[in-house]
Amino acid sequence: MKRLFTVVFYGFTNAFVKQNITNLNTPSFLWAAAKCITHFLVITSMPKRLQSLTTEQRPLLNLLEKCITSVAVLQCTDLSKKMTETALYVLHRLLDHGVAKKLVVSEQCPIVLAWLLHGRGSQYIDRELENRMHSRNTSCDPQSASVSAHGARCSPGFVTRTSEDPDDHVTPCKRSKLDSVTVEGEGSGEENCTVDPQVLCQTFAPGDGSSAGACPWGQIDCQEIRQCGSDSLRVLNAALPTFYCLRSLTLHSFCKFC
Repeated sequence: MKRLFTVVFYGFTNAFVKQNITNLNTPSFLWAAAKCITHFLVITSMPKRLQSLTTEQRPLLNLLEKCITSVAVLQCTDLSKKMTETALYVLHRLLDHGVAKKLVVSEQCPIVLAWLLHGRGSQYIDRELENRMHSRNTSCDPQSASVSAHGARCSPGFVTRTSEDPDDHVTPCKRSKLDSVTVEGEGSGEENCTVDPQVLCQTFAPGDGSSAGACPWGQIDCQEIRQCGSDSLRVLNAALPTFYCLRSLTLHSFCKFC
């Protein structure tokens, strides 16, 4: 069931799936299989599958929030593309609204790593991410620009979910608001990509107003980076001094650091 969930959800196939596709490719099977898994793979190159979690499969996302304790990001993600919003929203729901506290990053993508770590245990604000927000804000509505050249401005609605460890006495920090990235595609007039989790929740929320109010945010206590190059190490090294909730860190690398 654990293996079949990922295969069926993302539309992969093998001999067994082909033989039983009529019974497997159903909402009831996905619902039953989801109850058996604790690890969810976010494959950003398949946005339509993730998009289903915001439409007809929304009840499945609500279930995943309750049972997924580990999330893996398998691919490097381009934060400048509109299609990335769905993946960011699913990650936000699982890491912040849900119970996932373990994060696995398979590819080296420092800007995505910075987004994943931002506000989820460390007070570090990645300068590259901050500069990207600031540089794009010049073409956005001035009222929506939330990152200044001197540092990120705190979003008024964000609250913290403190560590469950009673030994942690760190004053929780508020998630700095990351606003829209305005991307001028190469002659394509590409739309903005919103990376602020609060705005994403409002964008993808159903009409029942369930996302009203400030979003919670989670804390990562177990981190694994499977391709930790020098750029990812730079982001991680800067985040570690205030990453008080982190209990386990595993790094894999084929690089030699001098």
